[in-house]
Parts: sequence; structure tokens; C-alpha cells
Amino acid sequence: MEPLASVFRIDIPTYAILSNHTHLIIRNRPEVVNTRSDRELAIRWLRVFTGRRIDEQLAEPTISDVDMIVNNKERFE
Repeated sequence: MEPLASVFRIDIPTYAILSNHTHLIIRNRPEVVNTRSDRELAIRWLRVFTGRRIDEQLAEPTISDVDMIVNNKERFE
């Protein structure tokens, strides 16, 4: 949960893992997200949604992957 919380800039103050489901208390952080550049937002998005996760770790996107999103405003939106 920590890697995803850091990517999405949310706080998870508490959680409970039960045998068949999970409870999360989540606090969003719009004041933090609104200060990020387009490039940083693209990097954070690509860390989670590239399909290149290795051993449950978030993958670092390549410069060309980031440029492809940042330079295409329609896709970025």
C-alpha cells in the first residue's frame, strides 16, 4: 500500500486486513497534487500503469514513455 499511496499522494492513516476483504481509511491530498508538474504527474502515472511491474515493485518509466504522455495534451488530460 505504501508505494501506491506515495504515487497517488494519499495518506492511509489506518487499515484492517480481514480474511476476505480490506478496510482502508484514505485521505486525499489535493494541496500536494496541485503543485506537481505535468512531467511528474506522467511519471507517477506510468509507475503504476505501464504493465512493467517486476516482483511487485513499481517500475520506473523511461524518458520516452514520459515524453509520449507529456507531449500529447489530449492523452495527458
